[in-house]
Amino acid sequence: ESGSVLVSKKDSSSSDGETHDYGLFDKGEGWKRHRTFLQTGMLDPVAARGFLPGIVLAAESASSVAPLHSHNVNEYMNYTAFDMFCSFMFGKQMNTTSTSVSTDPTVKGENKENEQFVTAALGVFEKTNAMNLFPLEFLMAKFFPWYKTTKYQALQDDWDTVREIGLRLIYDFVDRYDRDELDEMEKASYLAGAIERQRESNDITRDEMAELCLIALFVGVDTTSSVTAWNLVHLALNPECQEKLHAELVESLNAKGSNGGTRLNADVIGKKVSPYLHLC
Repeated sequence: ESGSVLVSKKDSSSSDGETHDYGLFDKGEGWKRHRTFLQTGMLDPVAARGFLPGIVLAAESASSVAPLHSHNVNEYMNYTAFDMFCSFMFGKQMNTTSTSVSTDPTVKGENKENEQFVTAALGVFEKTNAMNLFPLEFLMAKFFPWYKTTKYQALQDDWDTVREIGLRLIYDFVDRYDRDELDEMEKASYLAGAIERQRESNDITRDEMAELCLIALFVGVDTTSSVTAWNLVHLALNPECQEKLHAELVESLNAKGSNGGTRLNADVIGKKVSPYLHLC
């Protein structure tokens, strides 16, 4: 029903009666093929150094408007996560954390879709968690799969929004890649590397690559914001640790930072230079 090319019909039903292979969310060869492609270029330390400058810029932009989000820190973390993950995925500064609190209607209008993506992505997680608390939802899905409950329909609406906006962003990037319109930061992005790998190997199709990148962008919002938020909570509850970490980063920044010791880089946050950071 999702329309995803990652889902395919099996030649014959499996022992559990399942008639479809869900690729990345299944097991076996389909899962291995999708997982291998997705994680390649994502977990590579060398590639990560190329992603970091953009992520730092996104974090700096988000930090500059943090006080304007004091009424809703959870929303702030979600927009920040989206901006940071988009920098990784597209090599582009979305600045959603800033534009979401802008009073300029033109600015807000230009970034409307990004805000819709974040809201819908969180809606999928929230509605899924809520449905898991209702046994009736499980029974309806198991015995009456053709009937869609109100909760399911609301979940499907949010996912349709995520998929529509996310795939449009990805395919627009692919088109710009083909027209050689990417700037240097975009060329260093994960998606640019994924396009190259897909065309060189043909291990997956163009549409499978797009769907995998969509999944990464989707889950990146919630996971990144959750980890960051819990880190901040623990630092707030342990001020002595916060002060120790701040002192270490200031020293590391002065010694190894870019722009005359004013900007974070891979050297600053390395384990040898900032060991306490890696303990937090």
